[in-house]
Amino acid sequence: MPDNSYTQLNVAKSTSFIFTITNRKALSLRIQNATVGSVNLGAAPFPTRIADILVPGNKIDFGPMNLQFLVSENLTEWFEIYKWMVEITKTDDSHIESTEMGELTILDSQNKEIMRVIYHGIFPLTLGELTYSVVDDEVSLVADLTVQFDKFDLINLLTGEEIIYE
Repeated sequence: MPDNSYTQLNVAKSTSFIFTITNRKALSLRIQNATVGSVNLGAAPFPTRIADILVPGNKIDFGPMNLQFLVSENLTEWFEIYKWMVEITKTDDSHIESTEMGELTILDSQNKEIMRVIYHGIFPLTLGELTYSVVDDEVSLVADLTVQFDKFDLINLLTGEEIIYE
């Protein structure tokens, strides 16, 4: 017999999350904004006698993740990301996959962990500028960061269900 009961859930808050880059202990980002990144399945044409029709593709492409983070007074976060980028450019084997991982942990309204997005093969694409000004009111220094990744896995921390993309 189907369960026809309706449970009203709390609305997800866009301010409840934690982001870490797990392999870089010196890099801890206090994130202001983060996007999970887009997931694109794509479509392939399938020819028929009358017309070509589109069918779902068999490869998923992931769009970049955009972050905005607070910069500490000693610029450690900005410095560490720049150092990471320089390290990447100095590798002789540019075809080697990135082994870095990032984790976005999503929290509920009581700050309990409910979902974890684990990014594999994460690397920085763009490190935004630092803007200094004496004409504006004093504000916290923030920087933008765009990262690319190979894939991500989802873990529902409430049910234990995992979606692992191989």
